[in-house]
Amino acid sequence: MSTGYPLALAFFLCLLACGSDSPTSPDPSGESEVFKVVGTMTTTRFFHTATLLQDGRVLITGGFETDRPGHSSPEFRHATAELFDPAKGTSSLTGAMSQARSQHRAFPLQDGRVIIKGNDPYPPEIYDPRAGSFAILADAPEFGRSVSTTILSTGDIFATDEGGNAGMLDQNTWEFTSSDRMIAPRTNHTATLMGDGRVLIAGGMNAAGMVKISEIFDPTTHSFAEVGDLNDERWGHEALLLQDGKVLVIGGRRGTIEADNVQNVTTAEMFDPATGNFAAAGDTGLPSIQSAFLLPSGKVFLLSGGDVAIYDPASGTAARTGHSIGQNRLAYAITLLEDGRIMISGGLKDLVSTDEVLVYRP
Repeated sequence: MSTGYPLALAFFLCLLACGSDSPTSPDPSGESEVFKVVGTMTTTRFFHTATLLQDGRVLITGGFETDRPGHSSPEFRHATAELFDPAKGTSSLTGAMSQARSQHRAFPLQDGRVIIKGNDPYPPEIYDPRAGSFAILADAPEFGRSVSTTILSTGDIFATDEGGNAGMLDQNTWEFTSSDRMIAPRTNHTATLMGDGRVLIAGGMNAAGMVKISEIFDPTTHSFAEVGDLNDERWGHEALLLQDGKVLVIGGRRGTIEADNVQNVTTAEMFDPATGNFAAAGDTGLPSIQSAFLLPSGKVFLLSGGDVAIYDPASGTAARTGHSIGQNRLAYAITLLEDGRIMISGGLKDLVSTDEVLVYRP
């Protein structure tokens, strides 16, 4: 799960510089190539979240509604939330969050609830789809400061902050228990749950620069162990657990915005838990990767600059499909649905916020 929103947001803004309770109805006529417009949200949103619930609906929370993203301020944020039904193409409001949020994150729990947290002073909150309401999680400030969050196989939540502090949040008591510190503090990294219950932490950056070493967190011992280095330093990348138990690390960037030397990383590599090492896994040739999802086929859906590509782990190659959401759409939320389709909600279209919901079937 990717982290490090402050730097990613700064990069996005750098690029820019260079409702009602009643359900909405789908627009049957709209299409963006094979991305079909299947409905609309109750309002326009960008920098929001869209999380798949266990009943197949999607919880959409927060975001901005202003049409001037370079001048976004708190008064333009949403506290509202809604439930979009991909099967019907309709959306209706549900209970509102305690605070208006943007650039926040949402994590589905094993019991069907969803944790919402952001890079702000407000405490996290939990959405219960059965009650249709949010409850504030005020007694875990350490968790609230985390920049990396991973749901463990036990259902507990593993979190780290940019200073290297780490711990686990108990899903039943909401008590936070500190663990050993990370070997290398970092942000804008990935923390991926592996098949054996451990978490692979890869990439990112800290005050000393980019972090090449990788480490594994073991929840049974609350400790970290260093493993093989990445072949290519990177931050803001994607990491996915593949069907064979290996972890794919793909895309990302190197350099820093402050030094004005940011470059895209086009290579992929795979971590093998059996050996503890990374191996090169091809060069996608893609200039950037905004999203990556593992498909039921075992291949990987990639979205690069608005264009769709499919990566084949067996051959280490990525092929463009010729499909696109358009180069002019930014700050949308992307969700893998239970039937393998990809849903794109909201965002900025020609720098104007939209309420459109698109669906694509790989």
